Amino acid sequence: MSDKPTFSIKSTGVSYGNSPEVDKSDMEANNRVITSVEQGIELTNTDIYDARNLIKNARRITAVIQGQPPHNPKTLKDQGKGWKRNISTRFLQKELNRAAPRLYMPILTASTMTAAELPAGWPKGQEKTQFFRNTMTSAIRSWRKNDMFWRGIKQEVVNYGFAFAVWTNPYEWRPHMCRMDRGFVPKGTEVMDDQIARFTLKWDYRPDELLKTVRMAVDAGSDNWNKDAVAAAVDAASMPTSPQDMSQLRKWEEMTREAAVDKSTTRAQRMIQARHFFVLEFSGKVSHYILWPDGPKDYKMLFEHLDAYKSMDEVVIPMVFNYGDGTIHGSWGAGQLLFDLANQVERVRCDSMDNLLNSNKARLQVKDAKDAASAQLVVNDTMIIATGAQFAQNVGGISGDPQGYLLLDDRMSRWAQEIVGSYLPPLPSQASKAATDIASQAIDQEQQVQKDVLENSLKQDALVISNMTKRMLNEDSDDEFAIAVRKGLLGEIAGNDLPPQPISINKMELNILMNQSVVRSVSDFTEFAAIQRGSFASSVQNNPLFNQASVASYMANGVQSAGNSFAASIVVPEGDMSTQTEQQRQQLIENAAMMMGTPLPVVINDQHEIHLQALKQPLEQAIQGGLINPAEALLAHSGAHFAAGLSTKTLNSATTNEWKAWIATVQRALEAKKQEISQQQQQAQIQPGQMPIQ
Repeated sequence: MSDKPTFSIKSTGVSYGNSPEVDKSDMEANNRVITSVEQGIELTNTDIYDARNLIKNARRITAVIQGQPPHNPKTLKDQGKGWKRNISTRFLQKELNRAAPRLYMPILTASTMTAAELPAGWPKGQEKTQFFRNTMTSAIRSWRKNDMFWRGIKQEVVNYGFAFAVWTNPYEWRPHMCRMDRGFVPKGTEVMDDQIARFTLKWDYRPDELLKTVRMAVDAGSDNWNKDAVAAAVDAASMPTSPQDMSQLRKWEEMTREAAVDKSTTRAQRMIQARHFFVLEFSGKVSHYILWPDGPKDYKMLFEHLDAYKSMDEVVIPMVFNYGDGTIHGSWGAGQLLFDLANQVERVRCDSMDNLLNSNKARLQVKDAKDAASAQLVVNDTMIIATGAQFAQNVGGISGDPQGYLLLDDRMSRWAQEIVGSYLPPLPSQASKAATDIASQAIDQEQQVQKDVLENSLKQDALVISNMTKRMLNEDSDDEFAIAVRKGLLGEIAGNDLPPQPISINKMELNILMNQSVVRSVSDFTEFAAIQRGSFASSVQNNPLFNQASVASYMANGVQSAGNSFAASIVVPEGDMSTQTEQQRQQLIENAAMMMGTPLPVVINDQHEIHLQALKQPLEQAIQGGLINPAEALLAHSGAHFAAGLSTKTLNSATTNEWKAWIATVQRALEAKKQEISQQQQQAQIQPGQMPIQ
């Protein structure tokens, strides 16, 4: 095999790895998938070659995103249509930019990035679960590239169908975002397959970067590096050349955005073009190789670590836009779905500009088509002169009305939004119930689709976050930040001069939380779910069957789902009676004034039901005792609180009728008491005014 990589797919086992040699006594394979460096390089070449058409398509999508005109300029010129407008309005770019945030914003704004929890009934389980979630969410979001990682990988998935989150170090918890032209899996690899046969990652090392990595590994006692091969690679580092495997076609297209003159597809410095190669062994473990395909025959292997990982999930998490045909390569993104439509939209828009610009032009007529080139139009301040032709009598050949184009453009834009699932049919402002029901059903169906897309995306995110969590909390990690996070969770970070943490978890609880199977996404903690909970909470506000403190908390979190601090700052904690006691105390003070017959106004933001409760017994006692003036003041105050509670909708809907009936009852009782006193006075023949009414 030559030193230069080739891309011929052979029918031998070299291209696909060795077959297992099984020991019949224990039914276990006793050999490796890869037994030579050449075999490993050939396998990576095969997977890179199989992705060539995907990268070609990605290049075409990239070109349209970056403003490639809808027509080939040479073709237009050859057809005598060089006058036609041929510009891009960036339709595809706009639609893709609208789609991507629907996948990355939920994870960036979720109140927690992990759904891990301790089992039900665990002592202080909810409190410790929340402590773990808050700690891990804060730790992950403290990574300065966190937002860019999620934005980048979701944009890649939306535009081109799939991407990879990759780790190249057993103790590094921060993943790399890997595009389809840098990461490669075997053709036919299934979506969400946890047994990916192999994964290839193209990786360019700077000489100083490679030396630093090797020195650190050797100092830590590692013997996995071939130091002679590393020295040769560093010595041979050179300006990268364009590879012959077509994997850089898309990058070449992207140079347009960077305004690169030389169209170099790599960094402008001396580099070592290497490949990380991860192979699933027959035992289920994963071996890790770093290959240098361009190196001399004996130095093509820079690094070898057999059985380095327990599973391929610890190395790479593929992320796809949709199920497609069930394979990673068959997952189409919105870029593929909208590509043809985007080209048609751009052509229609160019035609509409031609229509408008040509509608106001003068039209000349020649006797013979061959005379058209000699026809001229001279325009000055006072006249228009035609030479070599005469003005055409029919001046209505091209209409200047753009309305048809605008309607078509709008319809095509809506088609695009429907394709990517971002279109919601508006409810008609005046419509029959049947029409409203149809529109409502359409909205419900669209929301179900949106929730399904979101759930699918978040489940993939959960796999990435689970791996980040396991790596960060690995007790063997040498990362200073990760060590601090682990100590903080275990309560080991406080020293003698620091106050103890209010809560911590033990090692058993930590193992349960960090090694929990990822069967649930964080969709319950997104703004989408928070708004749904807030809407339901609003519908049961003031309902005595529901915990009102929790109702208020869910309503507040519906406003801001990024954390609990907002809700905690405005919601009265459950069991806190200070507000209710204050309202009761205020009403008792008011009662004392009204017992003297002094009427008092009602404050609109009072808690009216609490005030009514405090008024009930004094009013009934005043009526029973014949204290007419105090009773009238108390009754008027009660009626005012009832009316204010109705107007502000703060009365409990379940007790509104009861309060209404009570006010009517005490009104009748007061009138009856007045008549009773009047009759008593008449029977005693006492003149009005001689006995003061109490």
